[in-house]
Amino acid sequence: MQRISTRNLVTQAMLIALSIILVLLIRIPIFPSAPFLEYDMADLPILIGTFMFGPTAGLLLTAIVSVLQWLIVSQASGWVGAVMHFLATGAFVLIAGSLYKAKKTDKSLILGLSLGATSMILMMIPLNIVFSSYYYMGLPLYDSFNSLITVLSALPQGFGAILTLLIASGIIVFLVERIFKKSKTITMKILAFPIALAVIFLLIVPVNLFLGAYTVPNEAQGVIDMILPIFVPFNAIKAFGNGLLTYLLFSKLIPILSKKKPLQNKAI
Repeated sequence: MQRISTRNLVTQAMLIALSIILVLLIRIPIFPSAPFLEYDMADLPILIGTFMFGPTAGLLLTAIVSVLQWLIVSQASGWVGAVMHFLATGAFVLIAGSLYKAKKTDKSLILGLSLGATSMILMMIPLNIVFSSYYYMGLPLYDSFNSLITVLSALPQGFGAILTLLIASGIIVFLVERIFKKSKTITMKILAFPIALAVIFLLIVPVNLFLGAYTVPNEAQGVIDMILPIFVPFNAIKAFGNGLLTYLLFSKLIPILSKKKPLQNKAI
């Protein structure tokens, strides 16, 4: 048992080191109008570690890499970059890792990566509204959160609010029922309601961005104006790009890892 734990610990440490090396070596600007947005492959080792050791280990890897990136790579962005990376990549690994852990098939791997990448893109919308307004535009953090709250509450009162509430409640009931029914582990059954709430939260933000008439500080408005033309496309390129690379690499690793399954105590 000690040998197994040591191997897993060393493997995860190597994945963390590889993640930092990748972000140091590969940083590609995508949009000339937003040079601070750079594509990197730091999430690649984290996702592979998630599929090897499970979503909990994936979140731990994400947390450690986020802190190390803050201290070593992106000191200028401070804790803001670390928090945004942990929440966005954490959503990716939690969804992708949980789906693959429930059923280890090629279809689950593809579905998990696709839904995980989508959740990362959606998660970055409220994160950009709050933290990009704070960091890049100099808006106080309190006002940044107020901007997000304003956007979330932008739908018209009356019928629109009631309709939104009914739709949200229906989605929550549907998701909880489906997750609870399909889940074979107690962990997923416990997570059913939080997952449903997270989905509702992520859906409300882009809906309000399209439909809401809102008033926010000028600094935050500048960030909001960048959401659809810059932030969403950038995050889509990064999330699905890393997802595709993860699939190509991990699908090649599966036969090798499967041979070591008894030694790794069913980690795969």
